[in-house]
Amino acid sequence: MIDAYLSIFGNRWNLLILNELFNSPKRFNELKRVLSPITQTVLVRHLKSLEETGMIERNVVSDTPLSVYYSITKSGYAVVPSMVNLYSWILDHIPSLKETEE
Repeated sequence: MIDAYLSIFGNRWNLLILNELFNSPKRFNELKRVLSPITQTVLVRHLKSLEETGMIERNVVSDTPLSVYYSITKSGYAVVPSMVNLYSWILDHIPSLKETEE
């Protein structure tokens, strides 16, 4: 179970992708641009991983030209309070962690 948690939240890219998709669906190139310096390969890998875990979904719009959007799922939205709590903890404790390092 802890492995599943770490596979989703154990890296910065997954958290940043979820954060970007929280407010609105985005196309691949939009994500790549706002998450710079992420590479295309890394972004594809993390999008597939998040899709496999049910955090995001890939939506294909059959217009011409074909459009693909990524959006956060209900499971992804359910995790947001945990992300906010983790972020709050980081903000509260990073100054003390920096003092310890010095």
